[in-house]
Amino acid sequence: MWTALYVKELKEHRSLIMVLLGLTVCLEVIAVSSIDGLFSSSPSADSGAGVSVSSPHFLWAIMPYGIVLLLPFILIHSFSQETKGNTHFLLLSLPVSRAAIFSAKLAAVITPGVAVFALTTIGVAIVFEGLKEIASEMGFIRDSQFSGTDLGVLTGMLYSSVLAVTLGIASGICGLRLALRRLPGLATIAFSIFVLYVYFSFLGEALALPKVFGTYEVPSLVEAISYGGVIDGNGSGSEVNFMFVAYSIFTGLWATGIGMWLFEKKMEA
Repeated sequence: MWTALYVKELKEHRSLIMVLLGLTVCLEVIAVSSIDGLFSSSPSADSGAGVSVSSPHFLWAIMPYGIVLLLPFILIHSFSQETKGNTHFLLLSLPVSRAAIFSAKLAAVITPGVAVFALTTIGVAIVFEGLKEIASEMGFIRDSQFSGTDLGVLTGMLYSSVLAVTLGIASGICGLRLALRRLPGLATIAFSIFVLYVYFSFLGEALALPKVFGTYEVPSLVEAISYGGVIDGNGSGSEVNFMFVAYSIFTGLWATGIGMWLFEKKMEA
């Protein structure tokens, strides 16, 4: 039954999902295809050769990451449409818990978010490797160990953290709108500020905890870049703590739990 609810939610959002995925693919194709024409040689008065930027379209590669900020609004809209169209009566009459209904809607929003991230990260990694190869041929970097995989891990940590916290806030807002008939807009703003305040207030303490979730060794990229000559890219690098992602997911879970609990208690059949 949960799978049927999940598929139902995907079908209801299929038009929007196709638009988001299609937009992502188009932007990544533009970005990847612009790599070859990024730099062009032109004569200069001093050295007889120079470099000019001919296509900045590779910057479009990172734009689809911003879709993560649209997903919470899609979730809120999904719940609002159920109550406005009175279709929630049919949902609540099904032999399934209200928590399952809530989680199916949440999963249906997470799915396109994950798909957009995967497509975007593939495009960004291709663009990054292409730019690194060009920079190496021009003598700006040498033997840089920072790869597209490292970039994907870092962006994945940030993307998943933003996704968890924002969807947690959206889930809580969905529950609050059912529980509070007066001033829902003010409650929405107050809850969002509260979750973000708690998140950033304890972020430092969370990162100071033992690294029970492990770390990721990231090669240094800054030390691999030279603006006046060529230097090795074999810097010491840095260590990224996965506790950051775990803490973000934990924040999203308890915020989602509030919304799910209010949905369980306040949604009227």
